Amino acid sequence: MIKSLIRLVALVVVGVLVYNYFLGDPGEKETASKIFQEVKDVGSSVADLLRSEKEKLDSGKYDAALDKIGGLFSSIRTNKDELSGDYDGELTNLEKEREALEERLRELENSGADENSPEVRNLKDDLDSFMTRTKRMIEAIQSK
Repeated sequence: MIKSLIRLVALVVVGVLVYNYFLGDPGEKETASKIFQEVKDVGSSVADLLRSEKEKLDSGKYDAALDKIGGLFSSIRTNKDELSGDYDGELTNLEKEREALEERLRELENSGADENSPEVRNLKDDLDSFMTRTKRMIEAIQSK
């Protein structure tokens, strides 16, 4: 219902803009022209952003982040005496997840997946979740 209403509103707005652009008075034509230019600018900005993220993915931005976290986990393991059993198990789980994320990242890089593909979006979501859980664990360890 809401989806249909949003589509209807968008269609009406586009219809009014097109009408004003071609058949409106000079003021309406100018306003419609400005709006079309702004939409074009936003579209090109979004395209630039996607290209930038694709380049970062290709250049290994996420690989470096996962490698740094792997080093952090190794450092925490070295000071294992300070960890309680709860953190030790959580650290093991996070290490396994990091390895799985690295594997998925390599597979996506090798397949040449598009930045907008569901697989890449899912990987980014999983990376965000992984980073959040890692941060929480580190903060908990530091607070002790």
